[in-house]
Amino acid sequence: MTQLVCPLCGRFVSLNHFDPSEFEDDIYVVEVRGLGRGRGVEVSERYSILKPGDETVELIKDRILDLARLLLENGCLRPEEALSELGIETGEELSQIYETITGLVRAIDEALGEEYEPKEDEEEHPLKALKERIKYLIEEHEALSAEVEQHEREHE
Repeated sequence: MTQLVCPLCGRFVSLNHFDPSEFEDDIYVVEVRGLGRGRGVEVSERYSILKPGDETVELIKDRILDLARLLLENGCLRPEEALSELGIETGEELSQIYETITGLVRAIDEALGEEYEPKEDEEEHPLKALKERIKYLIEEHEALSAEVEQHEREHE
């Protein structure tokens, strides 16, 4: 039997029975009470906690955003899809954003020359490409700063 590890909660679910479309569109807390040894439990109270600022809702929201970022970075979700599902117009504005990001990536590449070797899938994902180059620049800056500090200590 093949199991899926739910990316939201971490529980194992049979891949044959995993159907998120059957889930309710709310976040509930369920109070249960025991029916006695070996007899299970019954639901004594069920209520929604779906409101801004709720601590549990914040944890779920943060995890969902992490999953969306993961899907975007790995090419499984296009920004246009995500925005469209949220009811946000994508059109020309998104194209301009991508052109700007692609321009930034090219400018960084030109400045670095051959120092930076892009990863294979960066060409297809401008946000990932920009993120990787910024990470590289930060690492280079930290290394140079450490060298300067060392040099200054040696010449004090």
